[in-house]
Amino acid sequence: MNDLPKVTNKNYKKYLRTYLPEIPIEKLEHIYRRGGDSIAFWYGDDRILKVGRNDDSRTSMRFEFELLTYLHQFDHAITLPEPVTLHEESLYVVYKRIDGEVLTPDAVAGFSPEQRSSFAESMGSFLSFLHTHDFPTALTDQMEVEEDTFDVLHRRSLRRLEFLRAHEDAHIDYEQSKADLGRLHDVSHPDLAVIHCDLKIDHVLATRSGLHDFSIIDF
Repeated sequence: MNDLPKVTNKNYKKYLRTYLPEIPIEKLEHIYRRGGDSIAFWYGDDRILKVGRNDDSRTSMRFEFELLTYLHQFDHAITLPEPVTLHEESLYVVYKRIDGEVLTPDAVAGFSPEQRSSFAESMGSFLSFLHTHDFPTALTDQMEVEEDTFDVLHRRSLRRLEFLRAHEDAHIDYEQSKADLGRLHDVSHPDLAVIHCDLKIDHVLATRSGLHDFSIIDF
């Protein structure tokens, strides 16, 4: 789909009419936001529509949709967006609309001790699941993997050894230390962990059923 134009806050109506005529524009309310991987809309009374800006964002949207579909198999302490439709070429996705309000610093500051405890426990419980769960390879193969921190530490430690060896007053067995670092590196194989890369307060909702219920959006 490299021949598609980039979708912006200015040209989305023309884009929808040209490439997605099945989407009724009269049922959409544009949710204006700067940046982001997608253009978002309120869709009817109970849906959210997200249209990818370009090929990279469409890939990210498809992964987010598949991840949330998988996560909905489990019971969580928070509410997650419920996937509805994934376009066959990932041009758009549709989710059920969560009935809630975006948290603000003022709202959090006004939490009672009980509400703060509920907020911390629900967020901690979900993030702990996200970080420790053994996800299927169909999902992990799509994830962006950050550079192995063990490799980074190994390289830094070797550079420090080189520095120490260059100084005559440094009493260190360079070859032995280098060999020890190599053995440690060989047995250091960290597991992959899924993280929410953009977890900030405006990506957390307090649902209308009460401030004891929260939702995380925009994975």
